[in-house]
Amino acid sequence: MKDKDKLIIVNNEKKPIKLNFEEIASSDNLKSAWYQLKSNPGMLAYGTSTETLTSVKLINGALKYPMRRRKNIPKPSSKNNTRLITIINPRIKIIEKAFLNSLEPLFEGSWSWSEVSKNKYEKLKKDSNIPDNDVKLNKKKMVILLKVGFINLFLTQLIMVFDLTNLVIKLCFQ
Repeated sequence: MKDKDKLIIVNNEKKPIKLNFEEIASSDNLKSAWYQLKSNPGMLAYGTSTETLTSVKLINGALKYPMRRRKNIPKPSSKNNTRLITIINPRIKIIEKAFLNSLEPLFEGSWSWSEVSKNKYEKLKKDSNIPDNDVKLNKKKMVILLKVGFINLFLTQLIMVFDLTNLVIKLCFQ
């Protein structure tokens, strides 16, 4: 079996986790994110605006996500090479960290990856009930078929505000 045709099963032993936007944008979660960022030197440097952060704007949907400024800076190790950095407001860094803190537990520790036998893979590959690029409920596990050009996802009973499919794809291919 070629590497591109391997079937990988992802088991999640945790109970379904429910997230809502109010919990993510709560002032306690934002304060926690601020304390985490504050402990890293340089993370809360001046950005492109002097606006302050309030969770009320987030919850009411009044916050507009600003444009990011990209800049090339020289790499310390070489004179000719540069690296691209993004300059953004500290308040947006805090919001992003709060979202990360809420979503990260979904993907830490409880996921186990295992390869499936060739026979089982061929059986699933021939199953006409499994359309390409489809999200389908499966009560026991989440199965990700990795093939050229498409991904089939079978989700467990995860209930989230966010599009889990895109999140899983990003996490798998980073």
